[in-house]
This record gives sequence, C-alpha cells and structure tokens, in this order.
Amino acid sequence: MVGLVVLATAVTVVVLSQQRFPFPSWVPGLGQHRFELKAEFQTGQSITPGQGQSVQIAGIRVGDITDVQLEEGNAIVSMEVENKYAELIHTDASLLLRPKTGLNDMVIEVDPGTEDSPSIEEGATLPLASTQPNVNPDEILASLDADTQA
Repeated sequence: MVGLVVLATAVTVVVLSQQRFPFPSWVPGLGQHRFELKAEFQTGQSITPGQGQSVQIAGIRVGDITDVQLEEGNAIVSMEVENKYAELIHTDASLLLRPKTGLNDMVIEVDPGTEDSPSIEEGATLPLASTQPNVNPDEILASLDADTQA
C-alpha cells in the first residue's frame, strides 16, 4: 500500500511538472519564489487565471496571470514573473492585453521600458496610464456607422 502511495505521488509530480504547473515556494525542491506584479486595466475581458494565460516579453513567456480583481471599476490583474526576467521590467513599462487565439485566450504583452528608469519593485501596481486593453473589431466598426459619424 505504501508503495502505491509513493508511486502515485511520483506520477502526480511528473504530470504537474509537464503541465507548466508553478509549484509554490513552500514545496521543497520543486517550488520557487516568483516576482509578483500587478497592473490596472480598463477591462479584464476574457482573463481567466489558472488557464495558462501568460505574460510575454518580445514573444517569450516570462510568467503567468494569477488573479483578477475589480477595484473602483477597473480590473487589477496580478501576474507572477520568473525572477530572472523581473529585472527587465522598469517603472515606465507598458502592458498590452491581446488575444492569443480566436477564442480570446488572453496574453499580456510587456514592453519593458527604458533602461534609464529604475526596475520595478515586487508587488508594485502599474497604473491605468501604462496599460492598454484589447480592442474588439466590432468597436471599430461601430464607430463607422452613420449615427456615430453624424
């Protein structure tokens, strides 16, 4: 019985490690601390934490979206960035919410900012002025109708 429990635990660890499951820092040997960052977006449309939605810099996956909260009418999106990429993100960084697929699997694309500005601190929240939401094609087409143009 003990052997089956050990085998089941080993299989679970292997499966989770192949699914990009980020083990928390308290898990010995497998867990790692990741840099936490928040950003304020006008809308949290189609953001689903825990579904593999990622944070990218220049197309390279550097972290994951972990949570979305509503505060004062804006979406506060929490992200965890791998420590080796955290120093690349500066205080003048800008974030863009983009769909990765036609089903609106969202990705946050990060423009890390200039090297002249200081690196962002862990737990900081980038303001609404530093973010841009996804624009749907119907929003653009709606601005072209006759009533709006008049």
